[in-house]
Amino acid sequence: MSRSYESLQELLGYRFARRELLETALTHRSFSKSNNERLEFLGDAVVDLAVSWRLMERLPEAREGEMSRIRASLVSTEALAPVARELGLGDILRLGKGEEATGGRTKQSLLANTVEAVVGAIYLANGLGQRGEETSGPGTFFPHYEGGDLVGAVHGRRSPTGGDES
Repeated sequence: MSRSYESLQELLGYRFARRELLETALTHRSFSKSNNERLEFLGDAVVDLAVSWRLMERLPEAREGEMSRIRASLVSTEALAPVARELGLGDILRLGKGEEATGGRTKQSLLANTVEAVVGAIYLANGLGQRGEETSGPGTFFPHYEGGDLVGAVHGRRSPTGGDES
C-alpha cells in the first residue's frame, strides 16, 4: 500500500509546518546530496533519550546495566525497522536508482535509519518533548505505541522520577 506524506503525518499524529524537513528526512543519500543523514544522527540521539526516559519511569528499581541492555534492544535496527514498515516509510522514501534496484525500500537498516531521521526532523521542528501543542516529556514523538514496539515504549506524560511535569 503506497502512503503519502499526508497519511504519514496522520499516522504520526504530527503535522510538519516545514514540509522540507519531512522531505529531507525521507531522502536517502543515494537520491541527493541534501539527504537524511544529519537528521538520522540527531534522531538516533533523541530516540536514545526518549527510550532512556521511559525506562527510568517504568523501571524505577532497575540497575543501569539492565536498562542499557533493554534500551539497546528497543533502539536496534530490528526494533525500528518494523516501526518504519508500519508507517509505510519504505513506500515514500526517496531513493536513487541504484538503491532502488537493490531493494532499498525493504532494507532493515535503511528503514530503521529513516525512522531516526523522521524523529530528528520532528525534534528540529519542535524541540524535545513536544508534539504539536502537547508538551509532556521526550517520549511524545510516538503517539500510538503501547505494548511491544518503540512508539509506545517512549510515549508518556510523567518525568523519569515519577512526578508530573509542569
